Amino acid sequence: MRKFKLIVPSDLSASLTKEENDQAISIMNTVLRATTTPSDQLVINSMLKEADDYYERTI
Repeated sequence: MRKFKLIVPSDLSASLTKEENDQAISIMNTVLRATTTPSDQLVINSMLKEADDYYERTI
């Protein structure tokens, strides 16, 4: 992979049914190693700092 960090807030996705949505979130979490934390629990500032620190180390 390209070391992307995928974030898919579990409460901000949509599917035709709840079951399909739960399955899609589970697959993204397991297969793609996505962070699927609900949006109200995400700490955006720390995520941006982590991304900035990573960028600084890789340039």
